[in-house]
Amino acid sequence: MRGGGTGRPVFATATRWVRDVDSHPSAQEPRTVKFVYWEEDGAWIGYLRDYPDYGTQGETLDDLREHLWDIYSDVTNGELFGIRKFDELVVP
Repeated sequence: MRGGGTGRPVFATATRWVRDVDSHPSAQEPRTVKFVYWEEDGAWIGYLRDYPDYGTQGETLDDLREHLWDIYSDVTNGELFGIRKFDELVVP
């Protein structure tokens, strides 16, 4: 696997404007979601950093981003079950 021509996955951040359902309909706030991606054999492959079990691919980097937003939407709307997540543990 190669990533962005560097031979390793690339870490990236995407921001999309989403509606805040608890406020005025015109109010929007940015939401940032980190993802990992790389180019392999002409396809862009990636996954959301918080949900690495759900990978996808696209013909272009923008196409990959759209597929990742679809996955994010499915995960956050409860359409997928048994989702493994990452968290941090503070050890004294």
